[in-house]
Amino acid sequence: MSNILKIFHVSDTHGDHENLVVPECDILVHSGDFQSSRDLSDEEKEMDVTNFMKWAYDQPANTCIVVPGNHDDYIMPLGFGARVAYIPTAREYKPPSPYDCFSGIFYHNKKEINICTSPITPASSSKSSYAYPRMSEALRECREKIEENVDILITHGPPHGHLDMADSSVKIGCEFLRDRLDSLNNPPKLHLFGHCHENYGHKATYNEDGSVRTVYVNSSYGKFRGIKNQGHMITLSLETHLEIISVESWNGKNG
Repeated sequence: MSNILKIFHVSDTHGDHENLVVPECDILVHSGDFQSSRDLSDEEKEMDVTNFMKWAYDQPANTCIVVPGNHDDYIMPLGFGARVAYIPTAREYKPPSPYDCFSGIFYHNKKEINICTSPITPASSSKSSYAYPRMSEALRECREKIEENVDILITHGPPHGHLDMADSSVKIGCEFLRDRLDSLNNPPKLHLFGHCHENYGHKATYNEDGSVRTVYVNSSYGKFRGIKNQGHMITLSLETHLEIISVESWNGKNG
């Protein structure tokens, strides 16, 4: 059995998912803003979201993980089976707190992978109605729930200072998320997100000894910037511990 794990990651398709070419992979991750628009009737939103979930179910992946973004305000229909793991939005999740993290163990060939998601996006400004209060105590408490030794963290938005530049001039990443990740002795090895359409790409941070601390990947869908980027294919080794082999931009073609 192979100890190689392939993750295809995309974000911010905004209703254009059917034009996305998903390669064969072990896990398909969509980190939010799959809904085409918030300015629809409830009936139209239900059709929109149901269409997306059917699409996710039909992709060539063993598992699909969906973390909603700030535009995904419709309650997700259920009944798509174990292949599609839907992380509820904060508006849907009541007890014990609407600001929470969801963690779980994913198994690949009997190897454990600790995956943590946080479906909260802070507002980019005080006027934003599509996200949560930026510097609220509840948001800070939510970020504090991210634990040590997470292998993969999935959020909709980036941490402040990491692939979070909007309009080439303003950083809109979450300060509390950055602070929490900086405070961890064993932070996530891989952090997947989107939200900032203008800052597609990936980067690594390093420990003092030169080893990789965290690889950050922003896979905001490229159509809306007039480019061909459709996400990232991430290859990991689970031979002894989780190790990132490569992060490759995907344009819908093999090779």
